[in-house]
Amino acid sequence: MMARVMQDAFSYCAELVRNSDRDRFIATLFAPAQRRGGLHALYAFSLEVARVRDLAREAMPGEIRLQWWREVLQRQREGEASSSPIAVALLSTIEAYRLPVNALLMLIEARRFDLYNEPMVTIAQLEDYAINTSSALIDMAAQVLGYDKPDPSQLYNLTDDQLAAVRKKLIELKPNVRKMWATGGELTNLFQNHEVVAAMGWPLMTNQLRQLHFPIGETIPKENTTGWIDHLMISAGSSRKELATQFLEYMIEAQTQKKITDVTHYTPANPGASQFLTLDEIKGLHLDNPDAYMQRIYFWQDVPRRAKYNEIWNEVKAAQ
Repeated sequence: MMARVMQDAFSYCAELVRNSDRDRFIATLFAPAQRRGGLHALYAFSLEVARVRDLAREAMPGEIRLQWWREVLQRQREGEASSSPIAVALLSTIEAYRLPVNALLMLIEARRFDLYNEPMVTIAQLEDYAINTSSALIDMAAQVLGYDKPDPSQLYNLTDDQLAAVRKKLIELKPNVRKMWATGGELTNLFQNHEVVAAMGWPLMTNQLRQLHFPIGETIPKENTTGWIDHLMISAGSSRKELATQFLEYMIEAQTQKKITDVTHYTPANPGASQFLTLDEIKGLHLDNPDAYMQRIYFWQDVPRRAKYNEIWNEVKAAQ
């Protein structure tokens, strides 16, 4: 249900931009398909705020409407925001791409000028207006498109100088590290014993600790994270391929995926599993907006110079 609401919200924004900002809509067609929803939400918000001046006959109703949008961005009107498709799509886009809320608030503040039909007094005032409306929109659109982030594949193709810098930094940080853990169970025990307060891990440990009623949370850094996807495959030499196929079919059934999720807290591979989940579980597993979740993960790639990377890592572990 939540996924459908989110889909409808982004569709509404796309249609609004198509009808009211044709040039920007055409420009979004050149963007990667998975990024267009974020652009449509951003442009729809800009349109909505800009047309407050035309819809409000007097300044006061316009001020009230702009204040409503401020409070939406500040998460003070979550109940009301859920009934606005633009708000739903925008808040999701802010979360997915870490858009600066302050820039959106400044855009609203700039649009207050439109309510009073007053002339621009100075060139500086005009420049500020343009910066907080058009320029800010361009900056945030670039952020949605990922132009504010380095190429994630660069991580797997570092030069010797870059690896030396990584080695130096890791050794500097080493006194802050309690243990280079090897298994998920080991990390769970470190938390239980109050030996660590933060760690790098994956949802399995978080779920194990929650089941033990241990206060735990998880987050993705603003720089995003790396990750992987597990695959089940039938080897070419298998003597019971039909039986293996039946097992795989069982594993991807919606109810089976729900059971796996209960243990691992992994996002289910079968979206049909959501029918067996609570709304909180759907949100916790990112099924309310899986595309935005996937955009925050840089999936592992092959390392052409793996031996050199291992050499650097072994030196870091051995350093005193």
